[in-house]
Amino acid sequence: MIPNQGQVLAKVAARAAAELQLSTAQYINALGDDEADPSGLSAVDSGSSIDPQSQVGKRALQLIEIYQLLQSQTGNNRVAMAHWMTTENRRLGSRPIDLVTTAGLGQITAYLESLTP
Repeated sequence: MIPNQGQVLAKVAARAAAELQLSTAQYINALGDDEADPSGLSAVDSGSSIDPQSQVGKRALQLIEIYQLLQSQTGNNRVAMAHWMTTENRRLGSRPIDLVTTAGLGQITAYLESLTP
């Protein structure tokens, strides 16, 4: 059985969240539980699906992009990625892990993109 786009997105987003060391609650908040329906929030469960065109889907894609940019910046060093996520960043004005859960996905993405040559 070939998974659909929504299933693939759910799995990749959940894996990115895990690699960024987000708790389940942080992951759900990052996806935007205020705009998600209950089935969208089940994205933390295996076998679930996220509609890529929904607000939850767009946030999931941003989370994946953050993971990929940070992975590139750190040479896929998990310790360095975890440290970056949990350390106060003067330019962002917060710890990145806190911004993820307060709708700062775009801000983090823009910052990481500015570091990319």
